[in-house]
Amino acid sequence: MDHLQQKIKQAIQILEKERIDLWLILVRESEVSHDPALDLVVEKEVTWESAFIISRKGEKYAIVGRGDVAKIKSLGMYEVFGYDQSIKSHLLRILTHLDPQKIAINYSGDNVMADGLSHGMYLLLLEHLEGTPFVNRLISAEKIISKLRGIKSPLEIKQIKKAIRVTEKLFSKLD
Repeated sequence: MDHLQQKIKQAIQILEKERIDLWLILVRESEVSHDPALDLVVEKEVTWESAFIISRKGEKYAIVGRGDVAKIKSLGMYEVFGYDQSIKSHLLRILTHLDPQKIAINYSGDNVMADGLSHGMYLLLLEHLEGTPFVNRLISAEKIISKLRGIKSPLEIKQIKKAIRVTEKLFSKLD
């Protein structure tokens, strides 16, 4: 199991433990305005407005502009929906299907690594959700992101141990 699979599995476990129904990562032009959470569960950049949705039941969806579809499908992690005009119809269809009571989004007053949702994207999200019950179900994803960064996957532990061995070898040569 690779790093991305391990982190997504951990995210689902954290959602379950925290009793949060869904984690929604909303981004655009992520190479320019990067949400640090993308590094944990996507590891790819997107151009158009995109939504990555992970539910505590294990469903994983990506809504991306048609130019990003192949790249995200290549991950093999998400059910991918492409669009030409707006993510809104796909987003509302998925949310209606899942009917989450708690939707975690990436904002935080304290943790910059959990504060990847720009104010403009937040306003756009509110616009997409206007007139739905989902607009009142948004919460901070800070707990999810903090735990996901703090709990190391088996692959991360292996890499840390390897880095320690290399560092110890280098220090032994300094004596």
